[in-house]
Amino acid sequence: MSGAFIQNASSCDCVFFLNVDMHAFRTKSQTFEGVVGEFIEWGEKTFPSTKQSFHSLRVAFNAILKRHGKEAEDSSLVHIRTFKPSTKSDVWNYMYFTKKSDGSIEKNGVTCVICGARLKFRGNSTGGLLAHLATHPSEKEAHDRQEMKSERSTLERWVASQRPLSKGRKEEIDSAILRFIVLGMQPFSVVSNDAFKALLTLLEPRYEIPSRTTMSQVRLHDLFMQTVEKTWAEKKDTIVGCSLTLDGWSSRSDVHYLGITAHYIDENWNFMSLPLDLVPLSHSTGVNIEKTISDVLEIRNLDANRIVAVTSDAGADVRKGCKLFGNPHYLCILHGLHNAMHAALEKSGMNEVMKRLKDIVSTFNCSTKLWACLEKAERAGGIDRPKKLKQSIETRWGSHYDMVERFLQIQKYVNIALVEGGHACKALCADEVMQLEVFKEESQIIRKLTSSLQSQSEVLFPRAVCSLHALKEKLLHRKEILSSDARDGRRKEIADTFLQELLAAFQSTIHIQEVVEFPTPLTLAISFMDPRYRDVIMKYHGVDSLKKVKEMVGTCVEHFHQDDESDCIRVEKEHMGEEAIAEKSEMMELDDLMFGGVVDSGKESSQDEWERYQQLPSCERWKDPLQWWRSREYELPTLSKAARVLLCAMPTSAPCESFFSIVGRIQDYRRCSLSPIVLKELVLLNRWLKLEKKS
Repeated sequence: MSGAFIQNASSCDCVFFLNVDMHAFRTKSQTFEGVVGEFIEWGEKTFPSTKQSFHSLRVAFNAILKRHGKEAEDSSLVHIRTFKPSTKSDVWNYMYFTKKSDGSIEKNGVTCVICGARLKFRGNSTGGLLAHLATHPSEKEAHDRQEMKSERSTLERWVASQRPLSKGRKEEIDSAILRFIVLGMQPFSVVSNDAFKALLTLLEPRYEIPSRTTMSQVRLHDLFMQTVEKTWAEKKDTIVGCSLTLDGWSSRSDVHYLGITAHYIDENWNFMSLPLDLVPLSHSTGVNIEKTISDVLEIRNLDANRIVAVTSDAGADVRKGCKLFGNPHYLCILHGLHNAMHAALEKSGMNEVMKRLKDIVSTFNCSTKLWACLEKAERAGGIDRPKKLKQSIETRWGSHYDMVERFLQIQKYVNIALVEGGHACKALCADEVMQLEVFKEESQIIRKLTSSLQSQSEVLFPRAVCSLHALKEKLLHRKEILSSDARDGRRKEIADTFLQELLAAFQSTIHIQEVVEFPTPLTLAISFMDPRYRDVIMKYHGVDSLKKVKEMVGTCVEHFHQDDESDCIRVEKEHMGEEAIAEKSEMMELDDLMFGGVVDSGKESSQDEWERYQQLPSCERWKDPLQWWRSREYELPTLSKAARVLLCAMPTSAPCESFFSIVGRIQDYRRCSLSPIVLKELVLLNRWLKLEKKS
């Protein structure tokens, strides 16, 4: 039901109330509100008196309905009644009746709102109540003021709700909705969702949500320019040296993309990782990749001479593109470990066991009955939170180990479920289980190393290099232990075969060879500039490599810090203060005037810095090396410049892998038709807004 009041303009004694069943009619040209509005307008102009007959009102309303294209099917559905507004004393603003224990109203007494006194009330006389109010003049006045304030605030809210929404407020809501779409990875069609519209109407009735086209083509681009482009313009001036990571990815719509991320250390010695661009490639060739990298750097106004190194996988097209680009190129260490593990599994014969285990997991994934049997068996075994099997994915680092580890944890319950579910023939034999146990035992350290090298916000290159050296030593030591073990047995045979193949694959993988077997001067310099692993690098490569490191660091300082005095001035201000610097400048001018050419400036040579750096104690492994350098930036000014440039190199392409996982979640089955430009803006905004929130 819906209703409208019609008040006679010449008299306030009577009000007509029109109550109409909305389902009784449908109009062609106007909504129900339009019909009733016309009826109200007619009533206000034509009522000669409040005693207009109900029949005349029904006739008038039916005439309006007929003029709009449909008559009411039943005139009894239109009811018009009159009533007089109730009148009551003001005293009832300060008195109220109370309820009895049985829920009925106590009519013989009232309670005062001001003082809480219980007063007698008989009949219709309010004289006694008014007399009581006279004893509270000040409290009554305060109560009235509070009531007026409440009424005024209610009126102000109502008036505000009738005003049009300001431009600034509308833009603020538009931005909030767009951030919800970007960070929540929602499709743009959410703005046309009826439930979402109802929510916005409830929160802000005056707001009109833009269309999905406006959101995706206009608002998204505006936010992208404000957030990504503007922020990058501010950050790029603080970049002294930068490293890049590259990776390729194919979308659901069969478009090949190249993702590029940048990594640098800012002026406050914070490790920064930023996605630079997501570029569609017509052909994934070395020439196209080199051109794409150069174009992205030009668009971002980032000098190619500022690039310390580029890290990518070992794809032939990417390797050729990086070679054409000309900057130092590193292959992803995690890809190398992953490939070495696959090669060891294949050559040692364990790959067949892995295939059988993957088949078991697939069988469970396709059968709800098996999952139910597994859960039942685990609960019967005292496991309160049942675990599920994990499936291995060929391209996911460490997924083989995760699958084997989970299976061995719940192996006996898996066998019970296979028997109860009618798949007993798929159960693994004792020898196969032994192979999985050996694999888990011998590859556990590699899995931990893989997990530790996937961070995007800390210095990783020196840790990766030293960890690979240590891993090689541990594999050799483990092989020696097995060889010297006089006991023969199947387990020793399996472990010896797997370790031999793993060690061979480890030593032959090109990703690992370039940083362990044949390190370049740049690799040595990057590792040496990390105070946590400085002595470890010297242990593996000897003091003779120090000469190469010194030359590389000197070249780095000359190349990346040409005519750059801003860092020195900033560091001096932090340690000495502006007044001390001004006094120092005056003394230097006087010295130049009095003793110019007689004595040197007393400036320390870089050789002295090298000696002092080597004599300083190593930094604890769990501490941040960047903060170590920041605290010694004034003490070791030249080496700190080199450290800020070199330590930004990345040993893996994990940042790009993470980047593309977000791309895949954004371009899901609901958004396969996203254009490359819109997809790029969504992905970059998602990462940049999260970084902005953290900072």
